[in-house]
Parts: sequence; C-alpha cells; structure tokens
Amino acid sequence: LPGKQISRNMERRKIHLPVIDLRPFWNAEQFSLAERETTAAMIAIACENHGMFYVTCPTSAGILSGTAFRAAHSLFSLPLSVKQAAVPVDPVPSAARGYLGVGSESGGLLHERKEAFSFSVDCHEDRSRGEKQRNALQAPNVWPCEPPTGGSQAIRPVFESLFMDMSQIALAIARAFAVALGDRELVDICHGGTPVSLMRCIHYLPESDDT
Repeated sequence: LPGKQISRNMERRKIHLPVIDLRPFWNAEQFSLAERETTAAMIAIACENHGMFYVTCPTSAGILSGTAFRAAHSLFSLPLSVKQAAVPVDPVPSAARGYLGVGSESGGLLHERKEAFSFSVDCHEDRSRGEKQRNALQAPNVWPCEPPTGGSQAIRPVFESLFMDMSQIALAIARAFAVALGDRELVDICHGGTPVSLMRCIHYLPESDDT
C-alpha cells in the first residue's frame, strides 16, 4: 500500500507506532552502555507489540528523500529506449541491477503494473584474480544515460547518497538488534563480507488511463 494510505489506515484504527531515537547506536561513543540498552529494549518492545517502528537519527536521508523522488521522476520520464539500455550484460547478465520494464518479472501486464530500477554497492569483477560474481546481488551498477539538460534531476549521485545513508541506518538498527538479542556477532555479519544489500525504486502505473 502507498505510504499515505497506510498512515490513514493506522490513524483510523488508532494505531500509533513508537518513534525510536537511534543516536545511541549512530554515535555510540557519545552514549553509555545503559543508554544503548534502553534503546535496544524499546526496539524489542516495538517489534513484539507492533512489528515495526519509526526511527530518527542524524542523517541526511530525510532531506534526500524529496530529492530522490524528483530523481526517480526524472528516471522514469526518460525515453523507453534509454531506460531499456540500462540493463546488466557483463559479467552477470541476470544481476539485480538496472531497469526492469513493465511486466518483466511476472511475464505479463495483467498482475504487474510497475516498472523499477535497482542499484546497490558497485561490485566489479576482479579480473586480476580471474574471479567473477556468481551472485545476482553482486554486480556493477547500470545507470541510464541522462539527457544533458539543466532542468533534469541528476539521478546517479542522488541515489548513491541515499543508498549510503540508508545503509548506515540499517547498520545502526543491526547494532540495536544485536544488543536486544544478545547476539554480538550480528553486526559483524551485517558489516563484513561481500555486500548483498539492494535498493529498488518502483514506479506503479494506474490500472487504466481513467484512474
């Protein structure tokens, strides 16, 4: 459901989600262990009672969100031929990167009225060691060629900045979960190794020209 519709449904049902301040896990050196444990306990209660929660933290993700929507509008407004050219070819043709056209995931338009664009950490083939990515979540990003017009919203730098900020938020939440669950290795699992996190921008289309 769109975010506004979810908010209306929650308000109608008198559901109020807790808001968690992530600063104790964002700038851990500025907060005590007791403060981090208190925040972790609040997250545990929120998950047990609601299954979700809001977070606040000192990041630019909130500021970037409006810019990201404008960048997404610019991306999906590009000519179809330009968008279709932004697909992975080498070294992982089936990689979860780049443009997905309407109906490309389900094979038809009946149940899938959306187009999407996926991006992540820019993983490249290490040709010096002859290694290739075998995981579709590990591959180079594929970006569309943007028209050289001053009015177009730059897509790549906005999406890359948003991805990095959201990744830091996810790591802060992982640190909190680690304390709440007593699993100190959780952060190392999330932070170490080859990243497989993915961000997808989705454009949902109306059911008909009249809607």
